[in-house]
Amino acid sequence: MKISILCPNVSNNCLGRAYTLAKILQPQYQVEIIGPAFGNGIWEPLRNEVGIEIKYTFMSRYLRPYLQLRRLSRSICGDVLYASKPLSTSYLLALFIKKGRPIVLDIDDWEWGFVQESMKAERIVSRLRRILKSALFLYRPHRPHNYTSAWICDKLIRKADQITVSNRFLQQRYGGTIIHHGRNADQFVPDRWNHKALKKKHGLHPRVTQIMFIGTPRPHKGIDDLIEAVRLVPEERVALAIVGLDRANSYSINLIKKAKELLGNRFRAFDPCSFAKLAEFIALADVIVVPQRDSNASWGQMPAKIFDAMAMGKPIIATAVNDIPTVLEGCGWIVEPANPEALAGSIQEAISNRRLAETRGRLAREKFVTQYSWEVIRPRLIEIFRCYET
Repeated sequence: MKISILCPNVSNNCLGRAYTLAKILQPQYQVEIIGPAFGNGIWEPLRNEVGIEIKYTFMSRYLRPYLQLRRLSRSICGDVLYASKPLSTSYLLALFIKKGRPIVLDIDDWEWGFVQESMKAERIVSRLRRILKSALFLYRPHRPHNYTSAWICDKLIRKADQITVSNRFLQQRYGGTIIHHGRNADQFVPDRWNHKALKKKHGLHPRVTQIMFIGTPRPHKGIDDLIEAVRLVPEERVALAIVGLDRANSYSINLIKKAKELLGNRFRAFDPCSFAKLAEFIALADVIVVPQRDSNASWGQMPAKIFDAMAMGKPIIATAVNDIPTVLEGCGWIVEPANPEALAGSIQEAISNRRLAETRGRLAREKFVTQYSWEVIRPRLIEIFRCYET
């Protein structure tokens, strides 16, 4: 049996979830990833990965994309369509080309929540103008969070034959089976790395405690709070590294500017790293921080980087948003969101009590292996597709 995973945009980080699902399914089924590219081809962290076939078509704007999507859809030959995210260029496309094939929908973010969050600060007149404009410009599929198309996709979720989700918030809202952002335990092995040698390799001082955020920066991820928290930690030998900064992105540029102003040489910016080097960069860190804010954009999100850090046995500090407290129960620090002072306090405790930090890191690794590794997740995901085998 062949499964076609439809990704809404192979040029950005939504490809990460589609790729992970494909790798989990690959030992049991033929798998391909198909989707439009609204950027420079395949998302940079996965550009050099091999083993999964990724088909894509570069997309232009306005009316022409529908012709390009139609051409792309003709190459979708899976027996089952697995749509990644309820968006127009993945889920709606699957509904249009179904032709009797079952559709499984994966929801790893609350897409409708992203739309609501983006409109929260707007005045009523601006909101109405935006809604009207979104209805008039439905022919722009390069804007997946167009108000009207996001609303339509949200209302059509029940049309899917089965649903997988990444966390309990989404399960309570849409039903389905929880499939966590798992990782391959054989690729994330803490003992494989020499911590001091890695710091030297990447130009970091071996005696400086490295606090790290790794991922795609977004306002709801609370990186501003983390920068302020590190500033509040009095030790000069505590520094912050942010891995995943896109220097062509205005938000990333502003983060770099703020961090340099507040932290000076206690800050280091890294470009996005490939999936192949993900474990290496996490191994650089002394403490991983995931400072999600409490917002519509984060309620339906369970950060994949928490599982990366758990797999590498790192001390983890995160905020009490969605499933994070449950996942890190007994093996991490949990603080209230948007509270730099609380973040700073937990960072201080983690770096001053190394034995406690090491214990929680070890427990995090053990919990990852028994609950969130591919070996644990794979049977659950395969069971969803087993009923479609002929």
